[in-house]
Amino acid sequence: MLTLNNVDLFLSKAGEEVLKWYNYDLDEFKSKGIKIFKDVTKSSAPVSLLYENIYKLIIVSPTTSNTVAQMAYGFSDNLVTNMFAQAGKCKIHSIVFACDTEPTVITQAPKKSVTLYPRPIELENYDKLKNFKDTDGVENGNLVFKFERYVQMKSTRRPIILPEVQYDLGKATLREAGKKALDGLADLLTKDHPEIVIELRYHTDVRGSKQLNKKLSEERAQSCVDYLVEQGVSPDRLIPVGRSYYEPFEDEQGNKFTSKYISQLPINLQESAHQKNRRTDFKVLSTNLEDYNKEIENKERPIQDAIIDEEGNLIEITD
Repeated sequence: MLTLNNVDLFLSKAGEEVLKWYNYDLDEFKSKGIKIFKDVTKSSAPVSLLYENIYKLIIVSPTTSNTVAQMAYGFSDNLVTNMFAQAGKCKIHSIVFACDTEPTVITQAPKKSVTLYPRPIELENYDKLKNFKDTDGVENGNLVFKFERYVQMKSTRRPIILPEVQYDLGKATLREAGKKALDGLADLLTKDHPEIVIELRYHTDVRGSKQLNKKLSEERAQSCVDYLVEQGVSPDRLIPVGRSYYEPFEDEQGNKFTSKYISQLPINLQESAHQKNRRTDFKVLSTNLEDYNKEIENKERPIQDAIIDEEGNLIEITD
């Protein structure tokens, strides 16, 4: 925050205590030209600044489970929850850095790292909150992607993860939550971006046989494509790809969740690491179907399943 421009700090009493724990000095913020508004009135008077049309984005951080619950259920009786509520009423986008977003959370306390296990109700409240309009959550350092009208679709090498698309063990049948997520994607593909071509991929974890993981990943990718076709998306624009375990998840620190990396984690963190590898994502291959078809026609028949190693060599995946 100290490196950003045009930022104001709205500081709750609890937030001021947290800054002291981590040895932050308010004078340092002031020296950077950051205005500080404190929670000193019952009515949270600083919130009225949102009505002046001078803020484009609200970031709530860190957000405890208690605050998440209040925000999710519409309570606005303190500075933080009132800021969030009024931002929503003013159609100002909010990004929420919640403390408890996963079944296992490693958090940095003032003196050491601490492993916590959020309760189901806390995860449910966060799931409710991140589905609010004009609200994004942050998980594992990454914004949770939501399909809204301002999303720009363009060719990209970096895939977009669909965290709600999940399956029962060993099956390729979509759950209802996954169908709802794909409904949002289908809506974008049919109404807002009727020409783009996407590659829809599924990744398994690093356990199990090569043959089983390859078959399962292909079936799950195809299941997503079949559902999108049912919603009116042309099959010519959807390329299903089963990635098996050849493309492990990579976190914001650059750690790849390979079998070796996961085995070195504490036992209580290994299952959540495997869950990171099990994911559905998509990549935009082209913004124009006609151009994509011409490009394919001008190429030799492509390898169906392959990976790129660290040296950039193409390695075919065979049964």
